[in-house]
Amino acid sequence: MPNLKAYLEPDFKKPIPNNKPALIGKGINDKLDRAIYESIKHSLRQELKCWPRMLRVTGQKELALIQTSDHDRQIALLSLFFLCAQRRENDRELLALAERLGQANTYLWLAYKIYDDLLDREASIGLFPIANLAFNNFLAIIHCLNLPRAGRIFFNQALARLEAYNYQEYQEAKAYYLGRKKLPEADLILESLAGLYQKSFAHAFGPLALLLKESFKITGQEFQSLTSFFINYLNARQLADDLHDWPDDWRRQKINPVLLLLFSTAGQVQAPAFNPDPNWRRIFFHKTWPLLNQKLFFFLDQARTNLHELRSLANPGRLEKLLTSLASGAKQDLAQYRILQELRADWLGASPGCP
Repeated sequence: MPNLKAYLEPDFKKPIPNNKPALIGKGINDKLDRAIYESIKHSLRQELKCWPRMLRVTGQKELALIQTSDHDRQIALLSLFFLCAQRRENDRELLALAERLGQANTYLWLAYKIYDDLLDREASIGLFPIANLAFNNFLAIIHCLNLPRAGRIFFNQALARLEAYNYQEYQEAKAYYLGRKKLPEADLILESLAGLYQKSFAHAFGPLALLLKESFKITGQEFQSLTSFFINYLNARQLADDLHDWPDDWRRQKINPVLLLLFSTAGQVQAPAFNPDPNWRRIFFHKTWPLLNQKLFFFLDQARTNLHELRSLANPGRLEKLLTSLASGAKQDLAQYRILQELRADWLGASPGCP
């Protein structure tokens, strides 16, 4: 009879195996990808040299940290991926713009990484000016694009929704853990997954800006389909991250739909304090995770539909890699879940006296 203790009673102190895949494989195989990525890194290093001396060294250190963890290079190269999907990477003007937008995305990532760490009390308040400078540089690049008025309004509204989402998440976390707010119904929690993209939608500004620079209208089908693609893809990606990080998020007293559904499926009325009892992990894998993994595949299917609606893409596979790679990680998780279910059934069947 198999020993299921390692499966059903894992140590909360040990990290969960990370099945989140690299989005473009191990390393950068494409020569253009490599060249643009190295150029972005060089340009950022040069720009940080112009920061005030007291901030320069710390800014360079924080930038190096996020670049070291950026194994898939998606943040910096997303605009390039889109340009290659259109097969317009030979347009020097657009290629230079994609590179600049990659710098903007990196600045945004640096800013929000520090902001998140500050909220989680995992960073010194001394990093606050670094985050502000990085965010200002992101805004400066976006504003220098000279987008049509409708595009500027669209991006400003998206940033406002991002800030509102972060504010609501922070305030709700306090309310839930202090017992001031009861848990919503499971159906409402699942519906709220459709808004996860708002936390990271600003990272999609690059491809959307490129589309506007190519004279596509914000009210046109092409822009709407690309927007929907990123909404669904980012919903799936954020959900995948939250599914992996839930023990750490709970320990930090964060709140998100994954944790809310975990508490709800466990029969809780209010958000409980962090509890390393292995029963919580069993509840997660047997009750919470199956519902959420189903939603993850739903978002990926929707994103794939949106992708094939885009008529400007001559090589949609360049963007579809983002979906297939994320789906691969989810399928690995699903396979592990099914094995666990079979082992558990065998164990319970061989041990009639066990609950």
